[in-house]
Amino acid sequence: MTNGLSNTQIKLVTYLVYFLLAILTLVMTLNSITVSSHDTAIKEMPDKYVRLERYQSDQQVLKENQRAIIDKLDRLIERQSKIHGDPSR
Repeated sequence: MTNGLSNTQIKLVTYLVYFLLAILTLVMTLNSITVSSHDTAIKEMPDKYVRLERYQSDQQVLKENQRAIIDKLDRLIERQSKIHGDPSR
């Protein structure tokens, strides 16, 4: 007899390898389905939500626009008070 595996042991190891390959294939398939559904959710997200960076950028632009409008209104009020001689100014 040799020190190698018997025919029964070889078949058992072969079937075990096939079984492990099937399990790994199943896990990879489930993982790819999960990842693709996650990617789909991310692609649909801008319809419902806005990313934080975009929100912060938009808020900064709004603040700058508000500041510009307030400055213009202040200049207009000062100009009107000078024209009409408003004593409160």
